[in-house]
Amino acid sequence: DDGSGVVRVYIKDSTVIDKPYMRVGYYARVAGIVSQYKDEYRILPRYQEDVVVSKSPLGSVLGSVTQLPETGNWLLGYSLATMIAGVALFIVGGKVQSLAKAVC
Repeated sequence: DDGSGVVRVYIKDSTVIDKPYMRVGYYARVAGIVSQYKDEYRILPRYQEDVVVSKSPLGSVLGSVTQLPETGNWLLGYSLATMIAGVALFIVGGKVQSLAKAVC
């Protein structure tokens, strides 16, 4: 918990990522593109291996942020070993929209 607030993870249908089963108290490691929508920042995973959920800690919080040269987007290289206080999965098309609070 670095005090920066809620992190939203937005999984697009086009990624064909299987949405993991999550419960309050689980841990998550997410990597992906950082995007801003209105006043919120979100992580957009690209591949299945970008999303790992576990009942036990996944390690310490490590990471780096890199700007992608051709797009100007940011790649979040964080290994987020954060406790999920709520679940955040957003699926394009509105099938599932639940507010999550993953403190990173």
